[in-house]
Amino acid sequence: GTYEQSPIKTKFKGRLNGLGNSISNLSINGRSRTLGLFTHVGATGTIASVSVTKAAIEAGQNSYAGVIAGWNSGTIFNSSAGGTLVAKAGKKYGSVIGGLVGVNTGTLNETAAFANISVGGSNIFAIAEIGGLAGTNGGNIYMSYATGNAIAADGIGRAVSGGLVGFSGGNGNIKSI
Repeated sequence: GTYEQSPIKTKFKGRLNGLGNSISNLSINGRSRTLGLFTHVGATGTIASVSVTKAAIEAGQNSYAGVIAGWNSGTIFNSSAGGTLVAKAGKKYGSVIGGLVGVNTGTLNETAAFANISVGGSNIFAIAEIGGLAGTNGGNIYMSYATGNAIAADGIGRAVSGGLVGFSGGNGNIKSI
């Protein structure tokens, strides 16, 4: 079935080692602010060696969405995500959409995303940040990559999109070492 919100909707503070296994056909059609397999990976949370494939996520306005997590403050290591994400640009805070995570303020290490992302809207006040791996990065990204499309519709007031990251600000670091 299709979830109306993230299957794991509390801030995840533990450790998940997927042992190289895959989760297939995750489907979320929600209006929650933060969407993904995990709503939020907390600062002490670690996700390792898991793959989410054939995901389909539809997010509303002012959403943070990614296949593995809407927001990551912890560590995601040796993991990947693939699928399709569709959202609407938000007016107040904006929509932040990424193939792996929407917002990264933690660490992504040896991760990959294979996603097609599109954000629609036709409002000059709308905001969207779209990235193949992360919509916004204020953390660390090491040895990671993304393939697919990150597209913002014409008519969105302020839209930034990038193959790896839509917007990297402040303390954001991206390194290939």
